[in-house]
Amino acid sequence: MPNDKILAFTDLDTTVFAHKREEYFPENTLHSPASAATANYFTPADVEGKARVNYTVKLGDNVGFIASWFNIRTSDLRYWNNINRNLIRVGQKLVIYVPENQKEKYERINSMSFAQKQASVGKSVSTASSTQSKSQSVDPNFEYYTVRSGDTIWEIARRYAGISPDDILKLNNLSSRSKLSIGQKLKIKAKENT
Repeated sequence: MPNDKILAFTDLDTTVFAHKREEYFPENTLHSPASAATANYFTPADVEGKARVNYTVKLGDNVGFIASWFNIRTSDLRYWNNINRNLIRVGQKLVIYVPENQKEKYERINSMSFAQKQASVGKSVSTASSTQSKSQSVDPNFEYYTVRSGDTIWEIARRYAGISPDDILKLNNLSSRSKLSIGQKLKIKAKENT
């Protein structure tokens, strides 16, 4: 309770405590709040009669994507796998329960590419940046870095002594607002002639 409201509350405490007293404290006993309280709690999907499918987390996956590919709620996925704060890691094995008659369909998701999985739920993958990186020829006179999930220009520059984020931006004709995409190849520095 905010400090500036405490005095007002204590002045009116008998009025506050008397509010709907008969509804909440009939016959001066505590009314069972079970029905109201449990209505807001998460109830996981019933797994009885469903098939268990194992899925291995791949680079670029997140809880939302996986839930959409398997047509389940994210809350169920988190509950079944004890996932806290949507944190998953590459290589992690997840348990997912799907309708028995669709088990084979969902087992195939493990072997699909990211683009195929997105296409299976009617979503396309932006190919502008990947087309750009493929069309950009690799200059053999430069060292390159391939962008991974979660990389930033600053973190990439930290891996190379004497290279600043601005150096990488200039070499690759990028601005500070440019977005990186997984698999994108960035020039880091000119190769030393030996």
